[in-house]
Amino acid sequence: MTNQHKSLGFALKQVATLKNNNAKLSTDLTASSKQIKYIDKENKKIKNTKQNQCTKEKKNLTDQMKLQEEEWSYCMKEESVKVKDKDERLEEKIKDVNKLKKKISELEKKY
Repeated sequence: MTNQHKSLGFALKQVATLKNNNAKLSTDLTASSKQIKYIDKENKKIKNTKQNQCTKEKKNLTDQMKLQEEEWSYCMKEESVKVKDKDERLEEKIKDVNKLKKKISELEKKY
């Protein structure tokens, strides 16, 4: 065999090796691409789950806040009624005291 034949045989072996390596890389690339798609899909699931949990938590807290506001509002109305009642009773007592003062004053004038 001549040197050219040897070189050609060596070159053909190298081409075959490169084709094999290229096929392996292509297979690895396809597998990596599938893994990336799977990871992306799982990340989206996790993100959606977290968003749903946050939305539920926010709604729950908002509902609790509304209930507390309603309760507070009711208590304030109740307290307002109590204060109003006390104010009215106080006004009545003040009127009674003023009437008594007037009577005392009239009695003092008489005597």
